[in-house]
Amino acid sequence: SPSIETRRKVTLFRGVYPIRFKHSTVDPEEIMNLAQEDLLKREAVNNGDLIVLTIGEPIGKPGGTNTMKIIKIGEHQGQGLGPRG
Repeated sequence: SPSIETRRKVTLFRGVYPIRFKHSTVDPEEIMNLAQEDLLKREAVNNGDLIVLTIGEPIGKPGGTNTMKIIKIGEHQGQGLGPRG
C-alpha cells in the first residue's frame, strides 16, 4: 500500500508483511503484474508462492477495498483480476 496508515494497521495481523507500493496506473491487471515484479525484486517471494492482493475500485480512492485475489507468483501475469481481464 502507498498508505502508511494502512501498512501500520495490517502489521497487527499475524503473517501479514505490508510493503510500500506506489503505482502510476489505474489498470488492475497492470497493478497485479507490477506488485508481483516488485515482490520478486525484493526477494520477498519466489515463483510458486501464494500472495493475497487487495485492491479498491475506483483505484486511488481511499477506503474502498472491494477486491481480493489469491495469486500464485509467476502464474497469473497477463490474466487480469476479473471479468475485464
